[in-house]
Amino acid sequence: MSYIGVSAAPTPAGVYTKAETETRLNTKLSTEGGELTGGLTVTPPVGESFVKLKSNTVGATSEVMLRGSDNDGFDTAYNSTLDQFRISRYVNDVYQNSPVVVDANGNVGIGTSSTGRPLHVYHATDNGMALFESGDSAVYISFKDNNTSGDLYNRIGATGDDLQFYTNNLERMRIDSAGRVTMPYQPAVSATRNTNFGSNGAGQTLINFEGVQVNVGNHYNSATGIFTCPVNGTYRVTAFGMVVTSTSASTFVYNAATARHNGSQIGAAAYNWGDGYVHISGNWMINASAGDALSVYMSSCLGGYGGLTIELIG
Repeated sequence: MSYIGVSAAPTPAGVYTKAETETRLNTKLSTEGGELTGGLTVTPPVGESFVKLKSNTVGATSEVMLRGSDNDGFDTAYNSTLDQFRISRYVNDVYQNSPVVVDANGNVGIGTSSTGRPLHVYHATDNGMALFESGDSAVYISFKDNNTSGDLYNRIGATGDDLQFYTNNLERMRIDSAGRVTMPYQPAVSATRNTNFGSNGAGQTLINFEGVQVNVGNHYNSATGIFTCPVNGTYRVTAFGMVVTSTSASTFVYNAATARHNGSQIGAAAYNWGDGYVHISGNWMINASAGDALSVYMSSCLGGYGGLTIELIG
């Protein structure tokens, strides 16, 4: 056992005041140097245990060396010039690297001395930079700012071999182990016209498709015929129909449909001229902003023979 500042055990054994401990440490290290072997135990009667290593030389490093019998091990050190705390790896008492660095702002570098961000992880060759593992049935990484409602509201996670994406604490999308997107939240509507609309050869007016089969996000109003865009993006609009009344042979009539963006026509009209049941169909792509209104105008449509789809595609 090594004793600090004395050649034999103190009486009572191991009991010093804080001031006495500091004095003996300073005397021992400043005059004798060397190594402490065997062990050191600090057990104050009350309060906290502490060991304080301080260098009075500007730019010097305060360091604790942890070594095995083969002189392999780690150092924990504070460099006053860089104002950094480091954990360094040594092999046979030779410095190898500093895998962990903490700067004065609390930023941490792992595998790098660069601490420009709260956490910077680097490895020269390993592409698997991090592993988050839970012993439970799911694992998540969360993202939160000062307006996020809770710790797990916005997160990416895994259940088995499925990858999950959450916003507002609800699962929005899942990619299963086969690569299939099984839970997309992609705003879309599919609806049919169930009753007759308009008249043969009439001008185009806004048509509502009241028979809704799919309405992801409820952005389509079947009573007004308006789809309100929830986000900025490119939307695809498809519509088809048939004149409301069949005509006799050689009695020609036209039917037309157009897509409208905030009431203004987009692109060319879908147009047909013929006799009998005149069919029309059209497909349009529209760049729209959140809150914009998309709709379809038609001349006429026979109930049960017209339909609409609108979907966000990008």
